[in-house]
Amino acid sequence: MTTSLPPAYLQRVAHNILPLSRNQHNVTEALREWEYRGDGNDVQDAVETCQLCDHYPIRYQFEIVNRFTTHQLQIGSECITRFDVAVIDEDGLRQRGAAAATIVAKDRRKMEDDSRRRAVRRALVQLAKVDDAVDSTMLASIADDAHERGLSPKQASLIVWRLTANKIDLQLSYLKVKLKKDAEQDSLLEMDDFKVRQLWPCLSSAQQRWYNQKKPAFDAMRARRNALKRGPYLPGVKK
Repeated sequence: MTTSLPPAYLQRVAHNILPLSRNQHNVTEALREWEYRGDGNDVQDAVETCQLCDHYPIRYQFEIVNRFTTHQLQIGSECITRFDVAVIDEDGLRQRGAAAATIVAKDRRKMEDDSRRRAVRRALVQLAKVDDAVDSTMLASIADDAHERGLSPKQASLIVWRLTANKIDLQLSYLKVKLKKDAEQDSLLEMDDFKVRQLWPCLSSAQQRWYNQKKPAFDAMRARRNALKRGPYLPGVKK
């Protein structure tokens, strides 16, 4: 585990962890005293330093606790798996290796998910305060849907347009677009190209591929439908 790491790296770890452990002489044995119990913190910006390896910067802090001394360290998620720190599962059992990595990855995804949810709601609250063109009640409804169920293409297009117009910063990939229903799919395919370009960052890679595959056939079908509505061309006959 630790033997393959550079000596300078191990020295930093030893400096940080040995004074807080029961075993203050052997890094490998000291690390086995520590465990991750599911507590973590999103500090919003990558401004913190891992208290185990001194890596900077980190945003998501994972708390590890020494089960003998009760000391705590705030570290990056990768250090839990890199140093084989024990992870306590939902049944209170100590896990290591692949099982531990799965739990840590799940907890990190939840942190990231919660962070995106807060960012979207914060942007929509700000939008409601400055934009009279968007109804605040509708925005409240959209905020609830934005992360849980996703937005319809029309809703997402409206939000992207107004956020851009008001220069409100939001990573657009945080907005989820629903394309499960036929009406939602048709709404995106019928959308003006410039609106689709604005909406593009909100679409997942799978949704982008779906659009690129479906759009040509949809346009061809719409062109045929419009031609049938116009009827055949007859010289000298005004429509």
